[in-house]
Amino acid sequence: MLFAQGWVAEARQILALLHEDLCVVYRPDDEMTAEIAEALASIRLDSDDEASSNARHGVPHP
Repeated sequence: MLFAQGWVAEARQILALLHEDLCVVYRPDDEMTAEIAEALASIRLDSDDEASSNARHGVPHP
């Protein structure tokens, strides 16, 4: 929800903390842990794509 509203850094931070906790509690190979890892990877890719697109169009990085 944070990501959808454009709060990318906040979404990444919360998911990263959740992923760390799930790795401890359920282990890295757990299905829910893997889903959070995929969401984090997706946010990183979307953020990288947006930054790359902005750079090509002369939009400064905040």
